[in-house]
Amino acid sequence: MKKHGISHGAALLVCTITSALLADVARRNVPILDNIVTTISTSVINLFHIQCDPTYINILIYATILATIWGIAFSFMHSDKSDRE
Repeated sequence: MKKHGISHGAALLVCTITSALLADVARRNVPILDNIVTTISTSVINLFHIQCDPTYINILIYATILATIWGIAFSFMHSDKSDRE
């Protein structure tokens, strides 16, 4: 269980740092993707009445996507071991 905790902690750190970089790269190089994510962020801000810059929600959206991909990969990597436990 300790190995999985370290893995999850590393995933959180990597996803947070990478999502900030990914948001910046998307803003500069892929304006269509940035517009879509910013529209979603603005909708979330308006829905929940949050007072923050949409940039922070953009980072949260990218981090969620990266964490989901990481979790799916983790699940596939460890699916054979869960049958033995």
